[in-house]
Amino acid sequence: KVSIIALNELPDGHATTTEFNAWLKDRKSRWAASRAAKKAQRAELARYGSNRSAAGTGGNTGGPLVKKNVGVADFVRNASLAASMGFWQVIEIQETDIAGEFVVWAMTAPTQLQRLNVVIPRILYVNVTAAGKDAQAAAVGLGGVRIRKDLPHGKQCRELFEVSIPERKFQRNERALNLFLCDAQVEGVYESQVPLWLRGILGMGCVSTVNSRASSTNNRYYKLQDIDLVHTQSHPYLTHHTAHYRRIYIYYAADRTRVSGDVGIVALFQLESSNYEQLQLETTLLQQRLENIPQNSGHVAGDLQAVPLSGKAYVWLVSRGANLEKAPFKRIYRKFQPSETADVKFVQNYVTTLAQAWTMCNERLTLYQRERHGPTIVIVQGGAGTDTTSTAAANNNNSSAKVSNTTSTSGVGMDARQWRHVLPSLHDYPLAVMPANSLDSLFPAIGWQLFCAERMVQRFLIFPRWFDDRLTAARYAHIPLCNLGTDALTTMIDVTFSRQLLHNRHLLWCSEGTGPDLGKGNSTNELLDIWSEALKEPVINVPGVYRGACVELDLYGLAVCAIMSSGELDAEGLTTLALAGGGGGSGGGSAAGAMAQNAGNNASNDSDDENNDNHHSGSTAFAGAAAAHDEGPVNVLLEGIENTSDASCARAFNIFKAMIAKCIEEVSSSHSSTSPSSTSTSTDGTAGIADSILTAVYRYLCGYGNGLLSDPLLHRVIYGLMT
Repeated sequence: KVSIIALNELPDGHATTTEFNAWLKDRKSRWAASRAAKKAQRAELARYGSNRSAAGTGGNTGGPLVKKNVGVADFVRNASLAASMGFWQVIEIQETDIAGEFVVWAMTAPTQLQRLNVVIPRILYVNVTAAGKDAQAAAVGLGGVRIRKDLPHGKQCRELFEVSIPERKFQRNERALNLFLCDAQVEGVYESQVPLWLRGILGMGCVSTVNSRASSTNNRYYKLQDIDLVHTQSHPYLTHHTAHYRRIYIYYAADRTRVSGDVGIVALFQLESSNYEQLQLETTLLQQRLENIPQNSGHVAGDLQAVPLSGKAYVWLVSRGANLEKAPFKRIYRKFQPSETADVKFVQNYVTTLAQAWTMCNERLTLYQRERHGPTIVIVQGGAGTDTTSTAAANNNNSSAKVSNTTSTSGVGMDARQWRHVLPSLHDYPLAVMPANSLDSLFPAIGWQLFCAERMVQRFLIFPRWFDDRLTAARYAHIPLCNLGTDALTTMIDVTFSRQLLHNRHLLWCSEGTGPDLGKGNSTNELLDIWSEALKEPVINVPGVYRGACVELDLYGLAVCAIMSSGELDAEGLTTLALAGGGGGSGGGSAAGAMAQNAGNNASNDSDDENNDNHHSGSTAFAGAAAAHDEGPVNVLLEGIENTSDASCARAFNIFKAMIAKCIEEVSSSHSSTSPSSTSTSTDGTAGIADSILTAVYRYLCGYGNGLLSDPLLHRVIYGLMT
């Protein structure tokens, strides 16, 4: 118990020596008491760390357990200490039904998974004219703080105010706020369409901790500004030593070609061991195999493979037919997994409707939670192209509300919100959605049970590798594992590009709609000008009969090469984009190496916008990291240039180029590490992720991945460099 006593204030006026000594003695006693309290708190946390195997929520993780009687009070205190003073290994940032409140699933100890509540505010940037005194006073009244940042498309930064308000207040007063923003003195409002989940990822990352500014009186809700992002080099993310967790895999497929009734399959795979136990088992078996392999054998690496997963599968086949035979799941599993080290026991049942299958699967999840197996991550897959999801969900919840049919045959499947709607028990687990295959919903007319069984087993055997790849991507981009979405590359580019823009004091133009959010000041003519020039893909095909040879030339990496060669192209006068400092490929790569993904560890030469007297962001010199040390022609942009010109996005292009240069540097360094004694950066999959990002760059620019920062003007600039 800590008693709070008000400290004596220093006497006003000219205090005597006696009064000052008395005041100082009182302060020293308070300081000593504070140090003693902090020391006791650290000792309590250390005691919790040594006994976390007994106090945590996890079960047996393969290591020795400390036998200790832990009461409810100790359990709550240990969990509170771990959340407030430990590291958060964030698995998922889950949106709730309450505006602005999110549930954060995080590992706060190796065997402890906590459900934490975080409040994320709505942050707006209001650009007011210099003569708009009333609008400036209103912005200050809303809690606005005057700052200076670069605006999208080179717009002029006049009097920019940063306003942070709760999301519930923003939605409740949205009409009044829109009337204020329609004022003639307000040039535009920016970042009003940034999703709150993206704001949470940018602020927390995949590893975070509570800073000293957080209030210790109420641990029920945390504010986003009270949480600091921690680099994965300082604290590993979901490794075998820092997090012990289990996994559950749920598969679902329904036939969308039949109209006679519900036909499908729902399966729940409960893995037998945790990731820590799996590592110990793999280590033991690999050591045994290594002892049996001759020392002069050259096939050691090929013989030592990961141990397949074992567990128990509950399968529900949905059909209205009668006299249905059981599918040979055991034989099918051995067909695709002949290894004797893995064994999956199948329990199958027939139900007549999908609602019954969902109900039984939900009961199995509830029973699993009551058995207290420890921290568990649920991976779900399926639902692509089905029309029965909403009906099953409504029947399962006995409610008239239905899930909107947003699934398609593109292989995306149901999202996390739909999965939690049909299976309410998933609200008690972090949920990772695995992309579905639309072909799984095309059942044959005869023998559909065998077809479903084979597809289900194949998807189950694939999911561990998919999970490991997602875990590598989460560590690379500092994104929670379950927030990568179905298109991980697009999410990684969105988050990485957003962090670089924010670090270089540039506002975001994120939008979940069809176009970028460029503020209220965007006129219709300006937006039409961006999309009016249809970009022609560099494809030339003239079929016919010719007296000559026909050569088909495929170019790979053209967009990346054009971005990195923008300095040379501008020097030759081949582009309309003026680059200050050249922006050559080699210099950009070396300078971008200092641009780390964590914005807190980066350094930039253009963050001091307050000292820049030129208010035209589009007319400032290119000073990004990718062109900081390049040697080339310096082209000064005219102040009268319009915002719809290619040069207006020069600032954003430079930051985007720095991100691409960083990926190229990581790929090149991994390829150059050929010596066994050299240090390779590809041991953790960094080079592979960076290479995948480079491959997906042009798809992202074209907007095919529905990127939040997809900008047609930036696409047009890079397209001009390519052609």
